Amino acid sequence: MTSSKPSSEDEAKALEDAMRDFRLEWGFARSFRFEDLLRRWARFVEQVENGYTLGLDDFTQELALRDSLDDVLKKLPPGYQSKVDAWLEPWTHRFRFATREIHQPLLPIENAARFWWWRLPNLLQGELLEAVLTDQLI
Repeated sequence: MTSSKPSSEDEAKALEDAMRDFRLEWGFARSFRFEDLLRRWARFVEQVENGYTLGLDDFTQELALRDSLDDVLKKLPPGYQSKVDAWLEPWTHRFRFATREIHQPLLPIENAARFWWWRLPNLLQGELLEAVLTDQLI
């Protein structure tokens, strides 16, 4: 994940400040780094591609973490944002390909640009499938 690492002191400082806010909001330990957040999103996308088996609450929690990743990005200098966006782009495409659009967001949201709230895995199974059927999400 070398492309997600800061290349200047200004980038490193902005990232640390943004991650401090993120860790306080979510209760993560100081040892939880930006690379860990990126890896978590990538791992989640892989789970969605392979058939997400956890429940709707777990699924929406991962989407909320993606919101937080977006919030962290907005606090970074523009050049660094672009570098991280380039790293995220293939994961974004993979997530879109592994999911389908639904008629309403999974939770009420304020930012319509956060498309991931309007998507469910193509391969539904386990607890998530049960929740989708029960709540008539598709």
